[in-house]
Amino acid sequence: LDEAVAPSAPTAPRAVPTTPAGALERQLPAAMVTAVQQGVLDNRRLGAILTRPQQLSAPLGDALFTSISTAWRTDIPAAQASQGATLDRLATQRSRVRIVSQGGTLGDDTGSFPVTIRNQLDQAVVVRLAVTSTDPLRLRVEGPDDRIRIAAARPALVEVTLVAVTSGRLSVDA
Repeated sequence: LDEAVAPSAPTAPRAVPTTPAGALERQLPAAMVTAVQQGVLDNRRLGAILTRPQQLSAPLGDALFTSISTAWRTDIPAAQASQGATLDRLATQRSRVRIVSQGGTLGDDTGSFPVTIRNQLDQAVVVRLAVTSTDPLRLRVEGPDDRIRIAAARPALVEVTLVAVTSGRLSVDA
């Protein structure tokens, strides 16, 4: 039994893998690959809130993959320029859906606080607003649990209930 399960010596000679001459110059920079990985993640997050992701998120994803495709390996500066432009476009699109509330004052122990979410995209989005207290022992937050549909090029006002246990300067993250 020991002979049957014992490893046998390889029949073919094995060599250490080598990189062909000139291949190292054509390799993609690690920073470029990492940037595409983060861009793909950001694009998925954007696509998750869009009502028609195929119109905005899909082309951005295609452009990200094109910028890193092996066809670009012969011209890395052009690939980096393409990738930079695509990542800038993605950041611009993501920034078009954001919270624009400035803060305020709670006049009593309990009250509601309006949070404005602005959608500047040309299509509706569906988002979920998560509001948490930075000091939950002093301030409780009761926000909406539902998803919020915001029409294209429109703001949405969401009321969040705050319950203060003490007075003083308190803050929330949204």
